[in-house]
Amino acid sequence: MKQNYKRGERFKEIIFSTVNNTMQKKIMNIIEGVKNAQKVDEHGNWDFHNNVNYDGVGEAVNWDLYDYGYDYHTKKLLCAIQIRQYVKRRKSHYPQIRKNYYLIGKNEDSTYFAHPVEGRVIHCAIRKKESVIKAVQNWIFNADYTTVVRQGDMGMLSCNKQKGELLEETQVILRNSHRIEADKIYVSLKSDSGNEYYTLNPKMIHIPNLHPEISLEGWCRIIEGKRTAYWNFSAPTID
Repeated sequence: MKQNYKRGERFKEIIFSTVNNTMQKKIMNIIEGVKNAQKVDEHGNWDFHNNVNYDGVGEAVNWDLYDYGYDYHTKKLLCAIQIRQYVKRRKSHYPQIRKNYYLIGKNEDSTYFAHPVEGRVIHCAIRKKESVIKAVQNWIFNADYTTVVRQGDMGMLSCNKQKGELLEETQVILRNSHRIEADKIYVSLKSDSGNEYYTLNPKMIHIPNLHPEISLEGWCRIIEGKRTAYWNFSAPTID
């Protein structure tokens, strides 16, 4: 989609007033939807406020828009935002500023999600004049997002062969939320952390039933989407 907005000179955030009114309303609906999510056990409170006096003493939490666009698969609107916390205890002190970055949008069942991502990925895409949304999704799935069959922040990617040890079981549950059933399942210990799963004719079922079932034929690698660390003044949703 053609972008007709302007960016700030210093921080490269989108100047929100330069986004057309129709899109402004759609973006605000997503932000308000995530902010007001009712499932307390899945979502921390995003309390946007500005309690700073003339001396700069106080606390504020606000947000800036860094990109928006449509998901390649679902065609739903997504936004990349920064949530920033400013704290200054005394006039003579330097302020403490903390930042979280999120990809936010709607799930297939119209619930809202907020996925924490790395700021460097966003800023690198801006410097290269690439789609921030696509760059963030490529980072989450560690693959070209257009080739991933996605279920929330999990996915499957066709591959030519399997790795690792064959499991006796023909199903595994990952992240306590995604059940993978397959004719064969191989598990390979990754060099950094966790396991990598290779499956034959897999089917993925989302146990909380927020996402539709997905399946692929042939050998596939199971992808567990990455999440970056975040400051707890604004918590993400959990898929």
